[in-house]
Amino acid sequence: MCGRLTFCYWVVAAVPFYLATWEHYFTNTLILPVINGPTEGLMLIYVSHLFTFFTGAEWWAQDFRKSLPLISLVPLPFVPEIPLYVIVLILMIMFAVIPTVGSK
Repeated sequence: MCGRLTFCYWVVAAVPFYLATWEHYFTNTLILPVINGPTEGLMLIYVSHLFTFFTGAEWWAQDFRKSLPLISLVPLPFVPEIPLYVIVLILMIMFAVIPTVGSK
């Protein structure tokens, strides 16, 4: 994956980490929700790297219905072909950045 979305991945991945570090620096306490960006985010990165090792990098660039066969069972005729990495970026924003920014 290269192009303009690569920068978005860097920003989205860095926001929870830097906000948690900033909170710890200024308050001397680290208040994290049950599911948090710094800890679970690192685990997701490790799992995605391991998964990419087994499947290859092309897996992320193909249509999400082809990458995830269970989703292809649900008829989604109105949804265009979207690469899986775009879906992952949207999910990272929804479940990592928004809760971290909202809890500060």
